[in-house]
Amino acid sequence: MSENFRAIDASALTPPAAPPAVGAAPMLQWVAIERLVVDESYQRPIERRGAANVARIAREFRWCRFSPVIASPVAGGKLAIVDGQHRTTAAALLGFAEVPCQIIIADTREQADAFRAINGAVTQVSSLALFHSAIVAGDADALDVARIAAEAGVRILRSNRSSASMAIGDCACPATLMTIYRDQGPRVLQRALQAITLTPNNIPGNLGATLLTALALALASRQPLLNYRERLIAVMTGVELEQELEAFRIERRGGDKFGSLAKAFAGRLGDLIDAHGARFSLTLP
Repeated sequence: MSENFRAIDASALTPPAAPPAVGAAPMLQWVAIERLVVDESYQRPIERRGAANVARIAREFRWCRFSPVIASPVAGGKLAIVDGQHRTTAAALLGFAEVPCQIIIADTREQADAFRAINGAVTQVSSLALFHSAIVAGDADALDVARIAAEAGVRILRSNRSSASMAIGDCACPATLMTIYRDQGPRVLQRALQAITLTPNNIPGNLGATLLTALALALASRQPLLNYRERLIAVMTGVELEQELEAFRIERRGGDKFGSLAKAFAGRLGDLIDAHGARFSLTLP
């Protein structure tokens, strides 16, 4: 078995005290979309956000991403959709006549309960898992972000961990790296990472979302630091990022609690960078 594969193992978990009433086993089959209906007594209508979701599913449609629609028989030979009206609508939009369904036997009350359980007990997928799945899938942006991070000595973690267990160079916010890459560009991301990893600021926990976002915003408008790595290192060596951010947090207590900390700190950080940069203006390009 490949080292990337892991068998399902529930041996370390505690089973329920009493066996649940699991009900009738479902059937799997392809069903004509024209047979599927939506029970509006518990299903939400497709409005603005729902329509945008349908459009996104249609744009990115792949059968390998299409989980079976859960539906239950109702009067008139129809099947009421318990889960999957958005992806079914997207399939219809693309002209497909059938979708794979998991057919359950349940009355309206049980259908509504199943809808609540399915949509209310979703395991949130972490940004770390999503980023590494994008790498495996060959996403061009994710691959470039991973390259930039690796060249800067940054290790993008595969799972979350406490700040105390972080090592130098560990980063647990790939979504922030992707946002900087797409909004400010690859060079800004590269310099924001180097401003930490190539200076005394390279300590565990400094590669966090707030600090990286603030750095990217501050560096984006400072072309000399983007063009010359040596100038960046010299300037950022004189800025103690961790201490400055903590002092800024304390200062803001009781202030603008609804503002963005990263955006506000970017302004302070820009002033600090300019102050430290002034002393190198005659010796560095």
